[in-house]
Amino acid sequence: GGGGGRAAAGPPRPGGGPGGPARAGGGGEGSSGLGLPTWVTLARGYAAALLAGWILLPAPAAPGWWVAVVLFLVAALGDILDGWLARRRGQVTEVGRRLDGVVDALAMLVGIGVAVAWGRLPAPFLLLGAAPYLFQIFLAVLRRRGRPPISLPYRLSRRLAGAALFGWVAFALSPLPYPAWRGMGHALVAALVAGSFLRDGWTSVEGDPAGALGGPGS
Repeated sequence: GGGGGRAAAGPPRPGGGPGGPARAGGGGEGSSGLGLPTWVTLARGYAAALLAGWILLPAPAAPGWWVAVVLFLVAALGDILDGWLARRRGQVTEVGRRLDGVVDALAMLVGIGVAVAWGRLPAPFLLLGAAPYLFQIFLAVLRRRGRPPISLPYRLSRRLAGAALFGWVAFALSPLPYPAWRGMGHALVAALVAGSFLRDGWTSVEGDPAGALGGPGS
């Protein structure tokens, strides 16, 4: 998830969405090598790639099922670590920000894809996984029409939507039994995430003056 700098649109990261503030980067200003934050980000991408292999396989027995959960947690929650390292080590770069956003979106899409393949999430959830990419297409269309998108303010509701999606996908990947109200859970999480993206889409076009949509921190 992200804070500070240019706010990101919608989930999927547990506290933000694709893009976001400058994050894990290379070895700092003027460095030609990869910094530790970037290696952490690449490790997250590798975990997502390993998890993706289960899309073509049936759900494993309980021990293997938990391996999938761990891979998803590494790919998704590692976002907190690489961002902290980048700020702590002074290795915050634009390249790192972009790479971080790519891995965030990939981790969530893969996690949802595996859960759908195992029958733990309904197929329409794939649209939530694809939402970051669809949002970027939307922004590109705005630019082509000569309407540069308006920068998005930080919103607590965006972070909460991302956290809800992350938690629900992590639960779906686990062997834990679903509660009787799982249909309501699917609907609630989908509504939160879709609403977050729709609100960011509106703000990108029309802006979000303080108080018009509940204030910049809502």
